[in-house]
Amino acid sequence: MKKLAKVAASLCLSFVLLVACMPAMAVHAEESFVPRYSTPGYDNPYYFSNMNLYYKYGYGMPNCTAYAYGRVYEILGHEPNLSRWNAGQWWFDNINYGWYSYGTTPQPGAVACWDKNTGHVAVVEEVYGNGTVLISESSWSGEMFRTRVMNADGSGFMYGYRFLGYIYPVQSAGTGGGGSSSGHM
Repeated sequence: MKKLAKVAASLCLSFVLLVACMPAMAVHAEESFVPRYSTPGYDNPYYFSNMNLYYKYGYGMPNCTAYAYGRVYEILGHEPNLSRWNAGQWWFDNINYGWYSYGTTPQPGAVACWDKNTGHVAVVEEVYGNGTVLISESSWSGEMFRTRVMNADGSGFMYGYRFLGYIYPVQSAGTGGGGSSSGHM
């Protein structure tokens, strides 16, 4: 009986320590974020290897999903929980499966999502105080890589596309992922 009590106490202590460390891990992920301003090299495995499931199945760059998937993989350092479908599904799959928190406030490392047929995704590299953000992206049958400044609310950016919001894999990195809007919506 004493042995069982010691094991239970040890498990409880381990759980308390794990939970206590989680906020620190989330802050670390955000603090270690490094913006990308240039095209990833062909030797970068996050974009140009079978680590990137879009590349693996023949939908590599130039393609917004292949780029955003690789960029989030690169930021996190582990495989992200993002949709395996076209960009128009990323927002809805994230909500339906509870992978990461989401909302309408831009943050470095967040995935910006639009819908219209196949949709579009991009990654926030910088947030400016004037209501704009710098995003990095790739486009299907278009540019391999580019950065652009857009309004933080997504308005006036892509004609005919509806801006849905941001998915926060970096914010969620140390907190176990999944989640709700955390009051952002």
